[in-house]
Amino acid sequence: MSTLQDGTSKSIDEVKAILVLASYLHDVGNSIHREYHEMVGSLLAKDIVDRILQQIFPKIGGRRYMLRQEILSAIFSTEYDVRALTMEASIVKLADGLDMSEGRARLPYKMGKIDMHSLSALNIKHVEISPAEDVPILVSVYMDDLAGFFQVERVLMPKIESTKLKGLVRINIYNARGELVASIKTG
Repeated sequence: MSTLQDGTSKSIDEVKAILVLASYLHDVGNSIHREYHEMVGSLLAKDIVDRILQQIFPKIGGRRYMLRQEILSAIFSTEYDVRALTMEASIVKLADGLDMSEGRARLPYKMGKIDMHSLSALNIKHVEISPAEDVPILVSVYMDDLAGFFQVERVLMPKIESTKLKGLVRINIYNARGELVASIKTG
């Protein structure tokens, strides 16, 4: 992990805190507005992160602020056009990109949002992540219709390309019959 290597975090528990808090809070900016929600979210999360870090790491002193900055950076890095600077931010960005299955589009679709994003997401049935032989991360995407490929091409792949995980991820796409229809190695 980048923060262990750089000395920002001193333990796996601190790395886990960065990952968990950034993952849970990465969309908090949506409470204000969809546009720029990553930037707004990193600002909104600051006080929340300070309170939580004080509770879980009361004896680390000023290093708590270094951990906070890693968390806020990971939240900000979920934006498509922002390069993730650490492995931790890269993992959070990948996780955000994996949130593309039908559940996320159900309510917007019912409320009348009919566009390629909602229609393609409705066709993604589920996403799995596992190790592979040729890369550390295998993402398996199961879809009812290949319209779901739009989510892979326009949501997931751009996120991976702006991370330190580029070249370490393979994406396998399966049709409604469970047949492999495409295998894409990033990078």
